[in-house]
Amino acid sequence: MEPHRPITQRKQLLVEGRTPELFFRAMISHLKLQEIELHDFGGYTQLRPFLKAFCARPEFKENVHSLGIVRDAEFTVRDGEPKTEPQTVDQAFASVCGALESADQQVPAGPGVFTTAARKIGVFILPNCRDPGMLETLCLESVHSPQIDQCIEQYFACMARAGHPQPANMTKAKTFAFLAAKEIYDPLVGRAAQKGIWPWQSPVFKPLEDFLLTL
Repeated sequence: MEPHRPITQRKQLLVEGRTPELFFRAMISHLKLQEIELHDFGGYTQLRPFLKAFCARPEFKENVHSLGIVRDAEFTVRDGEPKTEPQTVDQAFASVCGALESADQQVPAGPGVFTTAARKIGVFILPNCRDPGMLETLCLESVHSPQIDQCIEQYFACMARAGHPQPANMTKAKTFAFLAAKEIYDPLVGRAAQKGIWPWQSPVFKPLEDFLLTL
C-alpha cells in the first residue's frame, strides 16, 4: 500500500489487497508474462489517494506504457466489520474511474477494456466484469461441481443445525471450507494459487487472462 515504491517496469498492475497480490503473482507466473509490476493499493477507499500519488511520480509519467487496475464488485459496510455487501459492476467501475480522473488519467469505455491512448489504461472488476462478487467468487467457480457444492452446503447446513450462525460473507466461508479440504490452512486464495490449487485452465479465468495479456 505504498505508492512510492520503485516503478521499474513498463506495465503496472494495481490490485486490492495482499491476497489479490499473491494471487496475481501466481497467475502472471503461470502465464509467463514479462514486464508486469504489481502494487497493492489497499482497500477500495484508498485507491483515490494512492493513484494521485502514484501517477504524479516522474518515473510513472516517463516510463509507464500501460496501467491495469483490479478490484472487487463488493465493499465493506463499515471499517473493521467483516460483513460485505455487493456493488454492481457499474458502481465499482464508476468508483475506479472517479479515482483515475482525480489522478488526471484517462478512463476506459467499460470494464475489461483498455483506452487507446499512448498509455493504455484498463479496469477489471472481479469476478468477471459482469456480476457482483470478489476474487473468492472467481476461485470458487473455477472448482465448481455439483458434488463439491453439495458437500460444502451440507457442511454449513450441519453447522447451522448445531446452533452456529451463518457466516457474514458466505462466499469467503465456502472458499475457506474448500481449501481446508485441500490441506490449505492459510485461507488466503493467493496462498492457494501459489500452491497450484486453482485450475488455470478453467474457462472462468479466461476474461481475466485476456485482460492481463492485453496489459
